Amino acid sequence: MKKIIMLLIMMIICDCVVIAKGLLNKKYFGLELGYTRPGDSIQRQYDNSIINYGVGINYPILKNLDGLLNITSSLSEGYISRQKIKSSTNAAIGSLIYSFAPNAEINPFTTVSIGIASVSNENKDTQYKLSDNKLYYSLQFGSEFNINPSVSFRPKMAYNKLQDNSSKITSHFDMIVFFNKKLFKILGLGYNMDNKDLFINISMGIII
Repeated sequence: MKKIIMLLIMMIICDCVVIAKGLLNKKYFGLELGYTRPGDSIQRQYDNSIINYGVGINYPILKNLDGLLNITSSLSEGYISRQKIKSSTNAAIGSLIYSFAPNAEINPFTTVSIGIASVSNENKDTQYKLSDNKLYYSLQFGSEFNINPSVSFRPKMAYNKLQDNSSKITSHFDMIVFFNKKLFKILGLGYNMDNKDLFINISMGIII
């Protein structure tokens, strides 16, 4: 009887041990909430904070290749010449992520993304609204550093381009923390090297 009890205890302990090692090459679903502080002083006079939120799902296609789908939105609101302007961007973005060393302690990767973004600006005083759909694409390079089964770091650089807008070079740093075999959170910082925007985001997710 004691042996059976000890076996059950060991099974429970083993089941609670975090065995995750990074998020690359794993099937997961996540929710994200973020904040952007514009680097442009004129933009900050209009609105000094932009709220971002979204959902994403990652699915391993091959041993070294993941498919990622993100649905995101961003909102800002402020006054220009005493008129209230509301701006929003809704985007659907698909990505392919190639890992060079799956499940290794250091796993370099590259990401190619393409999507469509619906950009809208509305004058709340006159009710005049202007909307446009634009093509978005991005190329990223980074590496996932799996410090231990509970913590991973993911620095990366990205080239981003939105149709009819200037391209942007951004740097990102994510810390991924695993609570158990399924649940995780991501704390992220980002910086736009062109217009000096600062990004802060937090994500919660589950490994499926």
